[in-house]
Amino acid sequence: GPAAETGTVIMSSTEGRRNQLLPPTHLVWLRAETVYGTLGETLEILLRAGHLPAALGLHSGPSRSADIGQIVVQGIHGPGRLVVALLIPGI
Repeated sequence: GPAAETGTVIMSSTEGRRNQLLPPTHLVWLRAETVYGTLGETLEILLRAGHLPAALGLHSGPSRSADIGQIVVQGIHGPGRLVVALLIPGI
């Protein structure tokens, strides 16, 4: 489930982690009723529903790393571009 406050999409590892890490552009289709206000609220709902896998990916945009040579590199640990399309009933 996504969190509106931070624009974070939570991705489950149940289908493997490569879906979270490898694509240069990741398109996610979401039903509008599955968008929650905050990250805490989203995680609490997942926990209560018993839907917590071994790993979760929190995607809010491209990752950044400056581990090697203090040079900032974008998109190292996930998609370089995340596109979220909301499915709104009746539209």
